[in-house]
Amino acid sequence: MRPLEGMRVVDFTLAASGPCTTKLMADWGAEVIKVEAPGGEMMRFRPYELFEWNNLNKRNLVCNAKSPEGLEIIYKLVENADFFVTNFREKALKKLKLDYESLKKINPRIIYGLVSGYGTEGPLADAPGYDVTAFWARTGLLYEAVDKGSAPLVSPLGIGDYAIAPALLSGMLAAWVQLSKTGEGQRVDTSLYAMGLFVNQWYLCRPQADPSFRYPVSRREVKEPMSNCYQTKDGTWFQITLFDFERFFPVLLRICGREELFGTPGFSSFQDISNHCSDVIKVLDEGFAQYETSELFEKFTEAQIAFNKINLPGDALEDEQAWANRYLFNYEFRDGKTIAMPATPVKFHRNEMPLAGFAPRLGEDTIKILTELNYSDTQIQEMLEQGIVQAFHEKGEMESW
Repeated sequence: MRPLEGMRVVDFTLAASGPCTTKLMADWGAEVIKVEAPGGEMMRFRPYELFEWNNLNKRNLVCNAKSPEGLEIIYKLVENADFFVTNFREKALKKLKLDYESLKKINPRIIYGLVSGYGTEGPLADAPGYDVTAFWARTGLLYEAVDKGSAPLVSPLGIGDYAIAPALLSGMLAAWVQLSKTGEGQRVDTSLYAMGLFVNQWYLCRPQADPSFRYPVSRREVKEPMSNCYQTKDGTWFQITLFDFERFFPVLLRICGREELFGTPGFSSFQDISNHCSDVIKVLDEGFAQYETSELFEKFTEAQIAFNKINLPGDALEDEQAWANRYLFNYEFRDGKTIAMPATPVKFHRNEMPLAGFAPRLGEDTIKILTELNYSDTQIQEMLEQGIVQAFHEKGEMESW
């Protein structure tokens, strides 16, 4: 039995942040019903592996929430649901009557999870926001991983979305625990902007205490030379991260053949190397550049130095560590194409997670779900003919039943 078996989730989401939240819930055993508008949500028309991963193991219902009949269908789902998850803007949700205040009248126990771009208050409360704009750009993250004087980081897609999903899920599960004590549901909301600020705390808080700590910065001026990237003789870039000065800085100098510098001005303490970071980084640059990658990495390993080669994204697909821990799995699409996908990153050692099923085709479960909601065959046929709902047929067309 998986941890969330027996729970029902109404998934009124699109794009990535919301769907990823409910994807985790589906992976952990919840029944997730993804509700889409006729024609499908935007990600169905992007590279299909993106939609597939975000929606594995879900059921699918297509209905027009703008119609009274479509809204009634969603309300019937909510009556017996444990969670409702959405990342639509609140103004649109209120217009559709799918905001928390509307749904709690139908089910006071509902846990309502909401992801927004910038939060539900303030001047940007109803502004459109994706992870690149709200998580990366507004928080300053796009400038923190680049050399001073260069352009901002090329926008990484989806990372903010996939960071926010576990946060929203943890909040909803905490609300569910509280529900078991009080009998009352509640709204749980977060935003891409909030998560961007949360993960950015180092660069927000540190400069307030030390005004010299400012980003962007050249890697030759990083205030913590023991946590920086360097290059080997054969051109391989790598990252070291060390905080125990007394233990590790003498080791680094010894590897570089400059152990005589330890304890001299500029090399005598953690604060000293921070104040003279450019001089220290020059010594480390020159010292590490004497070695071929394999030789240097062997020395690091022997000295228990935390380091790693800076890989290209695709390198993980060949990483023995990823496969040994089942962080990746091979996924076969309906058309026979197989690619490696990231697994849900949390393991339950008393629950073996089954291999992923398919993402639902548009309207794949519409008729079955409507039947479960006690709609008659005649009612379903009428709603199909009126375009209120749509159902999938094996030949791939959306048409009347």
